[in-house]
Amino acid sequence: MTDVFTECMPRLEPVDDDVPALDALRELVGQLARSLADPQWQRLLPALILLRSQSDEMAGLDEEMRVSQQDLATEVFRRAVEERVLDPDVLVDPERTGLMLVGPLLAVALVDGAGIDDAFVDEVVTRFVRACAPR
Repeated sequence: MTDVFTECMPRLEPVDDDVPALDALRELVGQLARSLADPQWQRLLPALILLRSQSDEMAGLDEEMRVSQQDLATEVFRRAVEERVLDPDVLVDPERTGLMLVGPLLAVALVDGAGIDDAFVDEVVTRFVRACAPR
C-alpha cells in the first residue's frame, strides 16, 4: 500500500534562487496545486488522511512529505521576508504560516479538485501576501 502512495505523492521542486520571492511563492503554490488537482492524488488524499492515524508506515510517509514540503516553503518564506514581501512574523512559526497558505488548496482538493486552477492559485497567493505583508 505504501508503494502506491509513495509513487503518487506530490513532489515539490525547489524554486531557483534567482527567481524573485513573490514569483517563487506562486511557483511553489502552483506546484502543490497541480499535484492536488491530479485525479489520482484526489482519490488517495482522503485515504492518506485516514490511514496516517492507523498505520505507522503511512504516518511516516505523510511526515516525510510534510517535512520536505515545509522545508521548501520555509526557504521561500525566508526569501520573501528578505525581499520585504512578507512580514518577518511568518518565520516565527513557518509550519503554521504554510498551513494558512495551503489550507484553501487542500479544502478545494477535498471537495472539488477541478476548482484548483491558475486563477485560484493567484488569488490564494495574492490574499496570503496581502495578509502577511510587512506592517
